[in-house]
Amino acid sequence: MPQASPILIAAAIETHRQEIEHYLEVRLGCTETARDLFQSIIENLLRRSSPTGLSNLRAYLYQAARNALKNHHRDAAVRARVLSNAGFSEESPALEQVVESEQNLARLNAAIAELPVLTRQILIMHRVQGISQRVIADHFNIHVSTVEKRLKQALTYCLHKSAR
Repeated sequence: MPQASPILIAAAIETHRQEIEHYLEVRLGCTETARDLFQSIIENLLRRSSPTGLSNLRAYLYQAARNALKNHHRDAAVRARVLSNAGFSEESPALEQVVESEQNLARLNAAIAELPVLTRQILIMHRVQGISQRVIADHFNIHVSTVEKRLKQALTYCLHKSAR
């Protein structure tokens, strides 16, 4: 078979692009992933030593699409198994969410450290250790209303500082 020019090859590929991408999209449920897979199929085709030696480009593209789908699903299954074995799932928070949560926690810890000693102790005893306001008041020999006031101040301050 004679060698076709790259322009003829590109034209032949473009003739079948929408059809193959639609085939992939229906099976994947994602337009972007379908386009990515089609692009990789074309890259593989063009890497061949003689891509023009194909007698039926359409049949080749469909077979390549079926193979790409198998590989994609196999890779997804492996990824899910690795994540599961590591204690994660596809629904696990994204890295950005984890980093943001850690930053929020660091701001909250810094705000708590800035509180006056008694206010910090009351906050920790009540919110972390679950001790009642009455028991805290008795422990520090102060009124329950003072405990309530200090808790309100602490929570307001921490909320304000950690929201920045």
